[in-house]
Amino acid sequence: MNNPEVNDQDDGRDQAREQGQPKVRIAILENLEGHRSCIINSSELERLVPYSAMQFWRREQAGTFPRRVKIGPQRVGWILGEVLDWLAQRKAERDTVTPCRRPVNAPPPKSRKRPGRRMPQGEQ
Repeated sequence: MNNPEVNDQDDGRDQAREQGQPKVRIAILENLEGHRSCIINSSELERLVPYSAMQFWRREQAGTFPRRVKIGPQRVGWILGEVLDWLAQRKAERDTVTPCRRPVNAPPPKSRKRPGRRMPQGEQ
């Protein structure tokens, strides 16, 4: 207990708990690789991925998001490593996709001007 490093870590954890952050979230922030097999709940998942509960469900059904794990009669969670891998795939896709479809040397597209508002006969 006299080790200052341990006391500093504990103080940070206590502050985070006072602010309402889940215990697992704090551990994740300290060392992600050491907790890849950890199961996170929906509130922790929403902190990592800003989707609604319905969007998570839709993506799971479509096979485009890691599936939930049933851990009790009315409790589900997600495996942290699978979610982190999914996020890494999204980042890799972002980095490989070109942001623009037109060739680099192509002129910019012509802007289409909207026609002006036509006034009925007699108004002006």
